Amino acid sequence: INCTFLTIVDLPASLQSLGAGAFNSTLIGAASFVNGIAWLDGWVLGCDPAAMNESVVFPDEEFSVQTVGIADRAFYQCDDKWLTSGWAVTLPNTVKYVGDYAFYKCKLLNSMSFGTDVVRVGKYAFGYCELLRNTYFPKEGLEVIDNYAFQACDRLKVKITWLDENDMTVSQDGLPTTLKRIGTYAFEGSSYWDQALALVYVGDWVVGCVNA
Repeated sequence: INCTFLTIVDLPASLQSLGAGAFNSTLIGAASFVNGIAWLDGWVLGCDPAAMNESVVFPDEEFSVQTVGIADRAFYQCDDKWLTSGWAVTLPNTVKYVGDYAFYKCKLLNSMSFGTDVVRVGKYAFGYCELLRNTYFPKEGLEVIDNYAFQACDRLKVKITWLDENDMTVSQDGLPTTLKRIGTYAFEGSSYWDQALALVYVGDWVVGCVNA
């Protein structure tokens, strides 16, 4: 806070999360926007809704190959300020960490594709994304979907994708085989709750139960 003249920072490769507004009110925060998205040393810090369009595109190869994480609240409740129709996000393969509340209440977000290196989806990362339907994970790699990550995404359909021997994309319903933990109410209030008669399944995981 109030590090007004901070211009250079070197984030360690071991960093796994970056708090919301960590570099606000610094020269870094003021100068790092490209195509409406703020970057710092491999992390997406936030967005400028006025400079974005109907898809979040990482502006060039330099940024795409270096981006490892999405900071907490980076796109928090941003879409109703600049869009009137749905939008989609495709993360580069290099992104490992999607922070807490990263896309929380992005009510017009309708499609989300994670890259091959994703490891963790944070708490409330996509909570209350009411139009989010098509959500694609890699077949392997993801380890944690944290508490309330997809809460109240009432149209949600989760799929895994991979390339077959002919380099054709294959997809099916389910979750990555490497997943180790699903947090409390990670899918509560999603379409999977509506479909359940007793136990609530997402892929091979039991994520809750409903009254029979």
